Amino acid sequence: MDAHTITFRYAKHYDVHVTGSPRRTWTVFAVAALLSVLLLSLWVQLTPLGSAPDEASHFIKAAAVVRGQPTGDELPGWVLSIDGWAHDVDSGVEEIVVVRDGEIVKRAAPNVLREDVNTSLSLPSETIAGFSIWVTEYTRGVEYSIFAALSDGRTVPLQLKSDANVLTSPIDARVDGQLVGASDSILSLVEDSHFNGRMEYSHWSTYVDLDPQFDGANTVQRCFVSQPAVPACGLRVQDQPTADERPITAMGLYTPAVYLIPGLGTLFGASNDSWFAARLWSALAAALIIALCVVNLMRRNDSLLPLFSALAPAVVFLASVVNPSGLELVGAIALWITAPGMLRADRRDPWEISTYAISGVVLILARPLGMVYFASVIFVCVIASGTWRTALRLVKQHRTVTALHVTTLLFATWWYLFVYNPAVDPRRAEYLAPDVPLQEQIFHAFGDAYRVLLEAIGDLGSLEVPIPRLIFVLLLAVAMWLISLGATSSTTATRVALTSLVVMSILLVLATDINYYRILRGYGVQGRHIMPLLVGLPLLAARHLRLSVVARTTVIGAWVLAQFIAGYTALRRYSVGIVGDNFFAMFSTPAWEPPLGITTTLLLLGALLLMVGYGANHLESRRS
Repeated sequence: MDAHTITFRYAKHYDVHVTGSPRRTWTVFAVAALLSVLLLSLWVQLTPLGSAPDEASHFIKAAAVVRGQPTGDELPGWVLSIDGWAHDVDSGVEEIVVVRDGEIVKRAAPNVLREDVNTSLSLPSETIAGFSIWVTEYTRGVEYSIFAALSDGRTVPLQLKSDANVLTSPIDARVDGQLVGASDSILSLVEDSHFNGRMEYSHWSTYVDLDPQFDGANTVQRCFVSQPAVPACGLRVQDQPTADERPITAMGLYTPAVYLIPGLGTLFGASNDSWFAARLWSALAAALIIALCVVNLMRRNDSLLPLFSALAPAVVFLASVVNPSGLELVGAIALWITAPGMLRADRRDPWEISTYAISGVVLILARPLGMVYFASVIFVCVIASGTWRTALRLVKQHRTVTALHVTTLLFATWWYLFVYNPAVDPRRAEYLAPDVPLQEQIFHAFGDAYRVLLEAIGDLGSLEVPIPRLIFVLLLAVAMWLISLGATSSTTATRVALTSLVVMSILLVLATDINYYRILRGYGVQGRHIMPLLVGLPLLAARHLRLSVVARTTVIGAWVLAQFIAGYTALRRYSVGIVGDNFFAMFSTPAWEPPLGITTTLLLLGALLLMVGYGANHLESRRS
């Protein structure tokens, strides 16, 4: 052991080494950061703007946050639709008046010429007798009524088709202070009135006060997303027509903190260059956290192989786009790497402390359930340590970091309870599909296991660009092999922790799917939602593995191959669309190309991956 290695016992079977001179540590960090930045920057331009899940909304959210708008303004969440007709033989119908709980919410002149009404009542052909009215509402009232304001000043109730209406027509009501009176001279029928939740927007959508041109990002994304046979369109945000309405982001009520990072890129204005800059800022932050992961594993004399298993193609893709899931995942990876050492170690390593502090804050603030992921990671790592005293020792020895995490947890919890969750109204989704028994929802969630795993490891778009199945099986097999090898030689406490983590992951899938069905009438769990927990399996089980040269070269080689095939798959999908066997059409007839070109991008990707693989193999060979 050299002069820069400190050894101490921390578990039943292992000696832990905190190794590396300051010079070597900084060199490893610089090289890891450089390679990570280059790889993620290459992916920034490898996929078209808008290819990631809800990327346009995240881009608009980032632009709003960096300009001082953490939430935006609420959207009307309900639409009251009314169809009917009215005609008064003594006086014309001037307006249709809609009243909610005694307050007028809509006035509208009859606006539909109804030929069937004219025929049945023998009305003059020029009479506008019908109406089709939409009333947008922020909240759903208790009682809605409908009346006709006549040209002679009278206000009368309208007749309702009782089996198809949510309206009432009380005779003893007042409109504008005037008592409503019945009239024998009016003929009317409200044929249908019903409430719909505005589910074209999420529960958390808001208006934001931005240059209306930012809304062009939504047009760019809609052009090709969720249409795997349609190549990217190459549209530009700055060229899209603008609407009078303010831009809308579906992520308006998400925790704002991490959006400051891509938000810096949006300061260039509403343009594709701004969107690329936002991606680059996100990629830079993710790359630095990955570099910290490498340094911590090196200083702990732990294996890099579980880190490669955790950095699946889907993780690399998400880290290169404007979507908080990217930072959430690399934050979770860093926390899984540093938390065990923080819990067990007596020595204070500044690299480990800094990484632990940063990754905890990032994971907590990235998405609404970040505090649940953070608590789950710490809980499982405490189990793996073998005693609950380690958690108390962590709090005592690292009071500043603990205070930082507790403060962040309190803020995230407050935001979830008082900003994010109050916007959820399950009634808005009731009309989308009927409710089903809980048992059926659970069966459906279990049936989604393959899809969720495939998305977690290899989705390269908005859930429509999976990596080839053979590559998925290869990566899954390598991960399972590493986990099984590590678990076999681990302590009993670690094996219990791994089992607990599997159970918690399953429960999270079930809870997420059940909640999504309640509020959206669909099963919405995605691979990226469960990946912050899944990455803990190899990182917790296999960090102390020492494999032969052939074995570690095989693991690294499989990762390099999978990442290259993932890049090829993404380029094919976005340049020509996935249609039949058009594997090579992107070289001859691409409808879209990345800024560096398809061939150049592939050559650079291959070279970078080989350099990453060589560097990892070199570090593994130098483990003492």
